[in-house]
Amino acid sequence: MSAVAQNLTFAEHIRELRKRLMWSLLFVAIGAAVGYLLNDHIVWLLQQPLGERLYYTTPTGAFSFIIKVCCVFGFIVSLPVVTYQAFSFFEPLIPTKTRRLLLWYVVVSVLLAVTGISFAYFISLPAALHFLVNFGNSAGDIQAMITAEEYFNFVLAYIAGFAALFQLPLIIIFINKIKPLKPSQLLGGTRYVILASFIVSAIITPTPDPMNQALMAGPIIALYFISVLVIAIRNVAARKGRKDKPSITEAVMSGVDELLHEVPSVTVRSTVAQTADSATTKVQSSSQVPVEINIALRQPRRLVNDMIAVRTPRPSIATVPRPVVQTQRQNTVRYINRAPRPVTRFSGMISDFVPATE
Repeated sequence: MSAVAQNLTFAEHIRELRKRLMWSLLFVAIGAAVGYLLNDHIVWLLQQPLGERLYYTTPTGAFSFIIKVCCVFGFIVSLPVVTYQAFSFFEPLIPTKTRRLLLWYVVVSVLLAVTGISFAYFISLPAALHFLVNFGNSAGDIQAMITAEEYFNFVLAYIAGFAALFQLPLIIIFINKIKPLKPSQLLGGTRYVILASFIVSAIITPTPDPMNQALMAGPIIALYFISVLVIAIRNVAARKGRKDKPSITEAVMSGVDELLHEVPSVTVRSTVAQTADSATTKVQSSSQVPVEINIALRQPRRLVNDMIAVRTPRPSIATVPRPVVQTQRQNTVRYINRAPRPVTRFSGMISDFVPATE
């Protein structure tokens, strides 16, 4: 977050949000006004997939239909401005790298939405309307009288559904960005994707014929395979990028051979002392060990650190055996067992000098 955004108070944020909303509503109103001036052309474009006249059944039917068409047209035309105002309001909270990624997602999403709307308007919608209108004529002497408002709601929902379904590659790529996916794993679920595509097409399209369902399920399946291909290409590019960029270990191994002959060996003296029962033994050892230098070469983006790690072999230590310490109980038992022997010898020595009493 920028310093300016951090210094703003809650009331200032509310005022900024109100300003953004006012600008968005202003551009929507301007777009609706332009749509009202072009309402004849817009209604003509709406009638092309049907090819028949539209009717209204209430006195206010034509007025409400024109107002709704103009409002939707104004929102679609002003959608870039609304997106810009929303992005400007949340921009201080978004890091710079995330802004570029978000801009890329927005551009791709708009392209996919335009592709879905074009496919629905030129291919799928005329086929669906042709089936629905002719189905009533083939069932008997039934004449279709389609109202303008109902027809507009049907076309709007149909086109919006295609625009949303064509976002499938972007959704899969976004999931792969969060958690990497394996193309083999995605290809393993192809049968489930095909089944789900026909179920979704049956829900969105009101026609029960398999031809129109296939017209809607086919693009979904094709977009799924395109998403798998894009993920496979991104994974291969990521692996190649990791291989081209040497790791620290590879840089160390390539640089050690060049630097070892320029650095002299280091003499390390180590003294180890160990004391046991007031006895001290000192061992001194001197060894020549080479220096291992851990330095990352040819990596300008990394901080190069020179680290010298000296490995010294552990010297052998002459240990002094610890004296055996006997407990008081063991000394007492041993004294009791050996006590009769000196007494017997002492009594024999006395008998040699003292005559026996009669």
